[in-house]
Amino acid sequence: MTQDPQQSHLDLVIADDHRMFVQAIVHLLERDGGMNVLDVANNGDDLLKMLQSRPPDIAIVDISMPGPGAAAIGDTVRDSGLNVRLIALTMHIDKGACETLMDHGYAGYVIKDCAFEDLQRAVTAVAAGDVFVSDAVRDPHGVQLQPSPLTRRETECLAYAADGVSNRAIAERLGVSVRTVKYHFENILRKLEAKSRGQAVAIAQRRKLIRSIRLD
Repeated sequence: MTQDPQQSHLDLVIADDHRMFVQAIVHLLERDGGMNVLDVANNGDDLLKMLQSRPPDIAIVDISMPGPGAAAIGDTVRDSGLNVRLIALTMHIDKGACETLMDHGYAGYVIKDCAFEDLQRAVTAVAAGDVFVSDAVRDPHGVQLQPSPLTRRETECLAYAADGVSNRAIAERLGVSVRTVKYHFENILRKLEAKSRGQAVAIAQRRKLIRSIRLD
């Protein structure tokens, strides 16, 4: 269950193969209290073992370290039913990479050059159920990539739902499984605090988070 960072501490795991950088990040996150780094991994295999043996609230994942890639780690966390929120840590200011990782279950995308300014804010936002993306990742017009708590894929699913499209038809249009679509809707309901797809659509339309997708 996602914790309120104002009410209790947050347990974190950090995965990065640059030891000096990790030490600085651990100090940054723990110095003000409320955040507790349970363990540190330097490759994807060790990270997955840590997540499965003692799941933290949040895992901060360097996307370039050895072992399973960041997308595979996200899929494993999702498929294992682990209640762990993922934040990607990267040198790459790459909108496409950010969108891809969001589709694989990540809730944060932090640029390493901005880590000392952004990581605490990212952890707080993600723990509260929001999405965080470093300001350095912007579209050509300077608008932050993720102004809403929904990922791009979640937004697409909800836009199709607004047009009355079934889960199976959404899955066919997006080229994913029905199970994946159901997973997206579970996240949508949680993020929007909605009790049904219809209520989620109404909330998203009121907040201008979605537009209707024209069906051909």
